[in-house]
Amino acid sequence: MENVEVKLSNQWVKFAKSPFVVAVTALTCLSLAFGPVFLFQLGKTGVSYGDPRVILCFAAVFLVPLVYIRFAALCLTQVRTSAGENGVRDETKKLGSILLWMALIVAALAIYLVIRP
Repeated sequence: MENVEVKLSNQWVKFAKSPFVVAVTALTCLSLAFGPVFLFQLGKTGVSYGDPRVILCFAAVFLVPLVYIRFAALCLTQVRTSAGENGVRDETKKLGSILLWMALIVAALAIYLVIRP
């Protein structure tokens, strides 16, 4: 068994120690557990895609877990580089850009659904 020291920026350390983590955890639990159920109930009542409740559910389901995905990517990068693997930084940059594009696509879809007549 190896001991690995993970080095993070001050911003992530402050985030990990702040009470904001509890709020993100609660939102993650709600978005993954009750978001799909709420969307199902809204669908049964015939609500359109432009309804703000539907947009909020989709935004919560897709955007809230991205915080943990980014944090996990940073930690795993540190662990992999300490293990001596090559090319990890390129993989992390690719993951970061994929997450950014996913967030932009979801945001654009939400704006489109709100604006369309």
